[in-house]
Amino acid sequence: MVDTEIWDFGSGIPTKHLRFLHHKTVGELFICRCDISTCDGLILGTAQPCVALHEGDPTLLRYNSARRNYCLKVRCGHIHISNANSLAELSWSTPQRILVVAMSTKFIEENVASAFSGNIPSLPSRLAIRNDWLLELLLYMRKSLGEPAHCDSACLELLGTSLVIKLHEIFGKRRLYQPSIITGGLGSVREKNIKVYIEHHLTENIRLNDLANAVDLSTDYFRKAFKQSFGRSPWRYIRERRISRAKEMLIKHDQSITEIALNLQFSSHSHFTDTFHQITGISPSKFRDHNSR
Repeated sequence: MVDTEIWDFGSGIPTKHLRFLHHKTVGELFICRCDISTCDGLILGTAQPCVALHEGDPTLLRYNSARRNYCLKVRCGHIHISNANSLAELSWSTPQRILVVAMSTKFIEENVASAFSGNIPSLPSRLAIRNDWLLELLLYMRKSLGEPAHCDSACLELLGTSLVIKLHEIFGKRRLYQPSIITGGLGSVREKNIKVYIEHHLTENIRLNDLANAVDLSTDYFRKAFKQSFGRSPWRYIRERRISRAKEMLIKHDQSITEIALNLQFSSHSHFTDTFHQITGISPSKFRDHNSR
């Protein structure tokens, strides 16, 4: 029976075939260099949409699909794309090293929607492609692995945004979409319901389609209506509410700052600290000290 693995580049947890050499988190962006061992057969998926750059010697990559089996010769500079929505049955002939840039769905929705007028193209998974645009962006991001975690975060987020927009621009498939004219926002009832929904789920992973389903709207319509009602995107509103909840937890609970960060769905202590400081102008530790006197 063929094993199944889901490679999670956000957590940096190794698997039987995947070992992390470097792992860097910048907000909702994850940059990793990994070694992968020889594999005779594996059903493989990824926890996040990602782009992988092949860095090692040439290898034979076999892909078994429902229609036919493929054998690809993968060389240094080839790029693989995973949309995190599908699994693939793969095998490869030699150990390999890859550079991976993964991003959360939230990062994609926040940065790609405006570039495509709210109609985000669907991104198919691809194997062994070559593209000079993507390669140049990936090589710039690879250099960051040698820098301290706090360096170049703003630059890396811009590179990540450029990368994800280019991915969808070159390989995305446009959906048939008729833009709606949003004139009244969500309406008072839906505004109240979505506020309650968000407050009840701040410690969980909230997806855009979960929010839209909670008030019986399409994701595209909901995104625009929410911004008209609240004056900011759903993710910005949720981030602000999580920081508000964090303030309460810092004062009333004995949890560590890292525990609070992870409980409120921030990817790391540093991501939480940066966001907290950005919104409040003070670090979480100083906020706790000032309010415990």
